Amino acid sequence: MENIEQNPNPYLVKTEKNANYQVEFYFQVPRNVVEESAEVELKKIAKKVKVPGFRPGKAPINLIKANYYNNALSQAIDNIIDKSVENIFDNMDSVPIQKGKVNNLEFKENSDLTFSIKFFTRPLFKKEDFDGLKITKKTVKVENQEIEKVLDEIKMRNAVPRKVNDYPKEGDQILISYYPVDPQTKVRLIGKDESTEIVIFNKNLPNEFYKALLNMKPDMERIVEMKVNDYNLIKSIDNIGGKLTYSLKLKQVERMIPAEIDEKILELYGVRSIDELKEIIKKELIKDKEKEVETDIWKQVIKQVNKKESIEIAPEVLKSELDNYWDGLLKKNPDLAKLPDKDKEHLQSHIKEDIDFDLKKTFLIMGIIDLLGLKISDDDIEDFILKITDDASEQKKLRKVLAKGTKERNKYEEIILTKKALNWILENAKVEEEG
Repeated sequence: MENIEQNPNPYLVKTEKNANYQVEFYFQVPRNVVEESAEVELKKIAKKVKVPGFRPGKAPINLIKANYYNNALSQAIDNIIDKSVENIFDNMDSVPIQKGKVNNLEFKENSDLTFSIKFFTRPLFKKEDFDGLKITKKTVKVENQEIEKVLDEIKMRNAVPRKVNDYPKEGDQILISYYPVDPQTKVRLIGKDESTEIVIFNKNLPNEFYKALLNMKPDMERIVEMKVNDYNLIKSIDNIGGKLTYSLKLKQVERMIPAEIDEKILELYGVRSIDELKEIIKKELIKDKEKEVETDIWKQVIKQVNKKESIEIAPEVLKSELDNYWDGLLKKNPDLAKLPDKDKEHLQSHIKEDIDFDLKKTFLIMGIIDLLGLKISDDDIEDFILKITDDASEQKKLRKVLAKGTKERNKYEEIILTKKALNWILENAKVEEEG
């Protein structure tokens, strides 16, 4: 634990730096200062509150104090806490990453107000932390089969349903009918046909039905003996756990038939030929692979720098970020709340890994920006625009969108600064090309 002399606030009595870049400030505010602040808040309340028998703002202050002093005191303490951390980091080598958390708040009778505020900060790096980096950089290649795979996906996205006289495959929409029969005579038992339209997947059907259907074409009928379980599909069973024999008929098979790449599909992608479409696909695949390569490089840098200057993220920070991210996911997809605990934990574990990586990467980028004094010029923005598109009219639109002061400009400045930070790493590291 490191104690730091730091006093931008007259009521700050101690500052401590702890593990995982935690900084905690301890304050002691004289009682009279708190009480005076509470009196100020009480006068504000007196001007607004309505008291029966008095005009607004004319009620006796003692009456207001009897009913609203605790409210005034609470607001006064909140104001003091907020004021306490203003510019608190100005003379420190720490940069906060989250709003501070108030701890140990006490204001007992005849005592001063005491409290502490804990912040999590990001690490600050030295150039030596990046010395001797060894990076393995994967070569970006796009094979023809990868392009063909994307073309197949485009064809399936534009597929149309058609009835086929064929054995059903996983994913086909089928229409079946079934009814119970006597296991010995195979004579139909009392009851009507049950008809169901369903997508054929193993998990959607009783196993015996599934196996039989894979060997049937439309209008074929089979006798199926099955152990009775609580299948949602079969609604007429009342002897769960026994055996039943069913007559099962496949009435229809409907399959999604991949579309051909025609003029209509080409128009959707703004091209005139399949070769142009393939070129677009190739460029997108290259972009995706370049992102994967960059992610891999950052992971290598994190691992190596972490040995010199710890950039481990405090558990409290990870939990806070995970909770915020999860809340956002639930708002977009409320069904996630219904996930079994095991599935939820598995998903959150992956999300937590991504958050941990993103935070560490962000700390590194911000550290490099600070070290090198990186800034964005108009020339950087222009180069970025030219790399995005060759179309003059699109370039003109982007120049307007990325004018100084716009929100979009800020977003793209982050992208450019990240690229500059990565280029600096690669220029100063020993890089070995792979593949």
